[in-house]
Amino acid sequence: MVARIKAQAEAQHAVAEIQTNNQEHIAQAKAKAQAEADQTIAAIKSQTELQIAEIETKTDLEIIRVRSESEQKLRNYAQRLIKQKARTRRIIAKQKGKTAKEQKAYAEKISKIKSRTEKTAKDIMHKDILWARPDDSVEQTLAKMQDPDIGYALVGTGGALEGVVSKSDLTGAISPYLRPAFAKWRRPLDDATLQIKIKWIMNRTVQTVTPDMTLTEITRNILHLADQQPLVVTDRQGKVRGLITLFDITNAMLDDGSVEDAK
Repeated sequence: MVARIKAQAEAQHAVAEIQTNNQEHIAQAKAKAQAEADQTIAAIKSQTELQIAEIETKTDLEIIRVRSESEQKLRNYAQRLIKQKARTRRIIAKQKGKTAKEQKAYAEKISKIKSRTEKTAKDIMHKDILWARPDDSVEQTLAKMQDPDIGYALVGTGGALEGVVSKSDLTGAISPYLRPAFAKWRRPLDDATLQIKIKWIMNRTVQTVTPDMTLTEITRNILHLADQQPLVVTDRQGKVRGLITLFDITNAMLDDGSVEDAK
């Protein structure tokens, strides 16, 4: 009886063990099959994504190519239109003829002649004048003439004109050893040249013109300019109203065509 019970128990244990082993084998087989299926799905998905990306890239490139060709065609067409319009304008302008051109040239010539006869000293003079006192030093006057457009200073007291001095007069009066290139030879004596009073180097002979003097009359005074000194514009009471340089006269002559007509 005991042996039979024992045999039954062992048989049940063996069956349970077989069932357990079967379940493990089934589970392992399932897991393996699932893993293989997942790998296959992943591979197919990856390949599909690559194919989709390749198709999208090709599509984008084709779109870019077509768009570029279309834009180039539009640009070429626009350029042809611009050239055609330019040719049309030239033809129209040419066909308008010599009459309009001759009328314009005649009108310009009349305008130049009229401008030349009407332009006066007050039209071309500089009204902003730099003044310096006779006892001012070269250094003080040069400091006032820092603006590159200022080339001259009138010298006087209380508006009474005593002379004129140019920037080149001032730089010519100081020692060359004050320049950076000769600085190593600089001496106290050289510094003293900066303190020279401008009344000792100014030009006391000043050519004056009246505000209503015409350009033609002004040009005659060019021959009387000493060392290209400016013309001082004064009214009938002798009050200084402006300054005219040789450049101003030349510029006015170019503007109204005097130089061109002289040719």
